[in-house]
Amino acid sequence: CDVVLVDFSVFRHKRDRLVRKSGSCVDRVRIDLRHFKIEGLESLKERKFIAMSKHLCGKATDYALRALARCRKDNSISSLVGFAIATCCHHRCDWETFVNREWLLKRGISKKEFTLMCQWSSWATTYSEDELGNGAREIEVEDEHKNQNHNKISNSNEMKESSSQKADHPSVVTRSWDNTKRLSIGRWCKRILDGAREDYIQRTTGLTTRILHYVKKNVTAENRLIVAAPADKRAT
Repeated sequence: CDVVLVDFSVFRHKRDRLVRKSGSCVDRVRIDLRHFKIEGLESLKERKFIAMSKHLCGKATDYALRALARCRKDNSISSLVGFAIATCCHHRCDWETFVNREWLLKRGISKKEFTLMCQWSSWATTYSEDELGNGAREIEVEDEHKNQNHNKISNSNEMKESSSQKADHPSVVTRSWDNTKRLSIGRWCKRILDGAREDYIQRTTGLTTRILHYVKKNVTAENRLIVAAPADKRAT
């Protein structure tokens, strides 16, 4: 098949018929991603393919990354060339299913800090730049620079101070934060979690990765895209 669609729920498949009319073959699979094994798809055996997903909420992204890593490991069955995943809803991530807890633990982020970071990540979409004005736009410029080095972000003194005080009384720490600071912290939390995912992808698949903003924030605040490609075809 030319296109394989993976869904958790049942949908009306009117669009599938339109794709088929164009001459393309469509294979729709209904399954929970935690049980999904790409290597079990007959339609992809001995074929090169790329994977794409828009807004895989929380731990669904981690389920997908594990499935892609397994497939990449056994290229005798099929060949994963690369993929692009738009992450979202980091507040719905789960410590037990997260793909790279080791990366976080090495940076002093335990399950307690992780849980708070997931909660705080929602601030990145709660407040808009239009509402916060120039302060938010300055944060955006700063974030773009820090996006180049996740280790610098994860070792930030501000994040360490926040997470070191939060264990017993997190509300004491956050109570004094204005909305501009919450927006900044929320974006940092998303970036750190996706940075851990980048490291997992690189280690388990051998692909190079890059995080892009694929659309402007006035379209959607959930505009982060993890792109993975072979080393000789740098992710762009």
